[in-house]
Parts: sequence; C-alpha cells; structure tokens
Amino acid sequence: MGALGVENGTITEGQMTASSYLEKYGMPSLARLNNKHIPAVTNGCWVPKVKDNNQWLQIDIARIVGVSRVATQGNDASIWWVTSYMIGYSLDGSVWSVYQENGAEFPGNTDRSSIVYNRLSPPVATRLIRFYPKGWNVNISLRVEIYGC
Repeated sequence: MGALGVENGTITEGQMTASSYLEKYGMPSLARLNNKHIPAVTNGCWVPKVKDNNQWLQIDIARIVGVSRVATQGNDASIWWVTSYMIGYSLDGSVWSVYQENGAEFPGNTDRSSIVYNRLSPPVATRLIRFYPKGWNVNISLRVEIYGC
C-alpha cells in the first residue's frame, strides 16, 4: 500500500477537480498533502467558493485501484480545516457510491497541520474518489493523499 501521487504531483492538476473553489487562492490542485502556504499567493489548499454540505473535492486516479486509506490536513495558513467528511467513489464518474466508516462520517482534522489517516476496510476498487466535507472549523479547507495498490 503506497501513496497514489496527490502529494508528489504524479496526479496532475487536471486530475483534481471540485464542486467550486476560490479562484487563485483555493484551486483543487492545491489540495496536496503537505502543500505549504505561499504568502500573498495562495492558501496552499482547496477552499470551495461556497461553504455548505454540497461541496466536494475529486481526484481522478486515471486507473482502477484498490483504495485502502486516505489522509487529510487543514489549511496551514489559517484556522480552517475539515472536521468530518464522507468519501464517494466511482469507476466511471456516472455512478457514485458513498463509503462511510461504520455508517458514519470519517473523523477529520482538529488543527491546521496535523495529518489524519482513515482506513477504508474493506478497500474499494475505484478510479475516482471524492471527499465530501460535512463539518469544518470556520471554513472548508483541505489537503489530501490517497493510498492503495
């Protein structure tokens, strides 16, 4: 089980999309684990334009893999982070399923920089994965990595 390339850039900017984002400052491609804030340029993470439970960050892995773990972080430059979320997954982008931990939301972050790992047990075979923020501190802000084989 290894990282699938969000953090190191193997997953390209074009493979990262979202329901909405703050232009220049919260683009989906900034949602890379351990991405750092660059003063006066960016928040260094994904921040949606709208703050509600209908937002999502999507990663296209570009091949079908078994996803077994995800990691999240908040906004390194502010007090914004996701406190709980759900995972959606799809083989084709048309039909989506929701993965919940024992029927509940996954626990998220409690601060701006700590990494929180959550297991998907059993793993899911998917090409696309979505993070659906359900709770947050001040505003939705997210950095992620996906693990699998």
